[in-house]
Amino acid sequence: MKKILISLLFLFVSASMQAQTYYYSGGVQIPLLLDSTQIVVRLYDEKTASTTQQKIANVSNSLKINDLQVGGGGGKILIISNLTQQNSVFLQNLKKSLVIDAEFVCFSYKVGSSSLHPTNNIILELQPNVAISSVLQMFGSEVSLEKSLKYDTYLLKVNQISRLFDIANQIYTSGWVKYAHPDFIAPIERSNLLYPQQYYLNNTGQNGGTSNIDINAPEAWALVANACSANARIRVAVIDDGVETHDDLNNLLPFGYSPLNLNGNGRPALSTDSHGQACSGIIGADNNVIGARGVATNVDILPLNIFIGGETFANIASAINWAWDTGRADVLSNSWAYNTTSVLSDAIVSAIQKARTLGRSGKGCIVVFASGNFNTLFSGVSFPANVAGVITVGAIDKNGTLFGYSSRGAEMDLVAPSGETGLMGDVTTLDRMGTNGYETGDYTNRFGGTSAACPQVAGVAALMLQTNPNLTEVEVREILQQTARRLGRGGFNNNTGYGLVDAQAAVTRVLSGNTRISPSSASHLCPGTTQSVSLIDMPIGATVTWQASNGAVSPSSGVGAVATVTPTSSGFTTITFTMVTCGITRTFTRRVTTGLHLDFPAGSNLGVINGNFSPIIGTTQLYTYPLPNSYDSFNCVATPIGFQPPYPYQWEVQTCNISNGQMVAGIQVGTGIANVGIEVYKCGVLAGNFTWQIMPVKDPNCDYGFKIVYPNPTRENLTIERTVLTPRCVQNFKTDSEVLPYEVKIYDSYGTLKGSQTTKIDTITLNVANLPSGLYVLHIIHNGEVEQKRVLLE
Repeated sequence: MKKILISLLFLFVSASMQAQTYYYSGGVQIPLLLDSTQIVVRLYDEKTASTTQQKIANVSNSLKINDLQVGGGGGKILIISNLTQQNSVFLQNLKKSLVIDAEFVCFSYKVGSSSLHPTNNIILELQPNVAISSVLQMFGSEVSLEKSLKYDTYLLKVNQISRLFDIANQIYTSGWVKYAHPDFIAPIERSNLLYPQQYYLNNTGQNGGTSNIDINAPEAWALVANACSANARIRVAVIDDGVETHDDLNNLLPFGYSPLNLNGNGRPALSTDSHGQACSGIIGADNNVIGARGVATNVDILPLNIFIGGETFANIASAINWAWDTGRADVLSNSWAYNTTSVLSDAIVSAIQKARTLGRSGKGCIVVFASGNFNTLFSGVSFPANVAGVITVGAIDKNGTLFGYSSRGAEMDLVAPSGETGLMGDVTTLDRMGTNGYETGDYTNRFGGTSAACPQVAGVAALMLQTNPNLTEVEVREILQQTARRLGRGGFNNNTGYGLVDAQAAVTRVLSGNTRISPSSASHLCPGTTQSVSLIDMPIGATVTWQASNGAVSPSSGVGAVATVTPTSSGFTTITFTMVTCGITRTFTRRVTTGLHLDFPAGSNLGVINGNFSPIIGTTQLYTYPLPNSYDSFNCVATPIGFQPPYPYQWEVQTCNISNGQMVAGIQVGTGIANVGIEVYKCGVLAGNFTWQIMPVKDPNCDYGFKIVYPNPTRENLTIERTVLTPRCVQNFKTDSEVLPYEVKIYDSYGTLKGSQTTKIDTITLNVANLPSGLYVLHIIHNGEVEQKRVLLE
């Protein structure tokens, strides 16, 4: 049995603190923070636990020691906590007096506020057809099999605790396992007693609901707990009929505001008032073992009572202004409305807009309103929920169906799960304690309406600000809209706005920021140049690494948000940025072509130009080719090959453009053979020449000859007339000025030339009176072709 002097612990700790520690879970890296206030000791022999604890207590009686069984193998685990940084005397005493019979000694870790105590075990599940022996062989004597569990799951023992994370991570990245991570001891906390009834937080199908018709609150809580900046204390103003103290609402501020009773301090005035109490419970009831749980625990509730009775518009505006002024509140929750869509008061509108623009030192307060329960009475969103810029919330039931009472219209933003109105709902939340309020007890399970939906969104907004208090009002509103789960087809609609509020998605977006690859980043890299691809708008504290997918650029990897690379070959590469912030990993990719490579979309037919390869002379044809993903420019070409017979039509590019993701060349067909197609330029030079050899044909429906010769026989004059073309051919022919000339020659029966004439006109007359009688032959030479006609002169 090895004796480990406790001083070795601090050598190990100081070394481990130098490197970032993480493990893999859920497919992402979970960063760990070293917790120097807690030490984990695993004893070889359980019998030594009591004597060891006494030795530790003799060194310092302020230390707390938890005696735990080891979940996997044998032995005892001791968790020594309450260590402070005033360790100089303590450490010296510990080194001198304490020798522990231990397998290992190490510090604990934290993920957010949760403590993780390492064991020297790794739990893993194998991929199909992988043997545990293969995993064990990777590390030789460093690792042994502690226990075989069901479903291809195994518990391994790491001999040196300093190798725990390296070995676990290597096993995970080997691809042989479905998961592999250290087998931590973590405290399990009891949940709120009424939390299982709060389906709007986590709908598992209880009470006839549909699973997952909820706001994804538990998932968001886990993110906020692990967030590296989730310490902001957010205030939510509940503008309602007052809020008072409650065993489940220890975060109620001791001051408040009642515009008609300044001494009322925002507390309820009538014994029956409990609406504000119920809304406050939905927003921020404590996370304890007493009763209900709020969407955003650890927020401060600022109470306002605008239901004393007789409040004017000025009183309401005064309450809104008091809520945001001097930084009193970050979020304003308003589960109230006037029963009309008319904008009744500019004073109220002005107060709302001041809150949205001037609150939170200019970042703007988030103002949330219930859309109203008036849909059966009139169409439209009620006032002030229809004021521009407020976040308007309607109500759906536990199965995702919009309630008939829920007011709706173009001003809608979100919906949240709720119950019926008139205390006939099924939303569980706080009531006033004792006999005051809705119930004789301290809670109600009859709340509902858009009044219960609104504070859920207010709570989600508070979670977002807890995670990043620097968000502006506009950013919070846009993130809530963009991350909502769409209900029905498409995006926005007047019934449910952008959809069901999603706390998990909203907080995830906040944690990972609005990060994206800069639109100005290079899309292709020219030979001999160095260009950059970069991330922008990253959250504070994010760490970024990047990697190129192949060897087409140099370097192929790096650290930071800018990848500055030089192409080493023609082809393509994918630049992948991996950003880790607050325990969340996101990746961003940019596919970049390198050199003169033309990167065409997947599935493109790159064999031939698409078009008619036997076009009729004189027609206009379209020839197409796939459009590359990146290029500088392109030209359309129609280049004749060899001899081109003289003919009215020449090869000519008439149009050259892009249509439906293709390069399109509009070509007038001439005579003879031509190369037709596209030339693509990249990096200022020709990168691709995509042409096809085209052989045109004559239009069989057109007569291009000169077959009318009259009178025949004749004595004095001989008329030669061009054949009349069909209308289509006439339309396609060029004007006389563009037509090539033709020539008429007359030969006697011995082949002797007796006369000739050249012209462009359709009809000519030759005077043959001076020629002797006899048989003659006419040669009509046109477009390189010769037509012969016999003529008799009398």
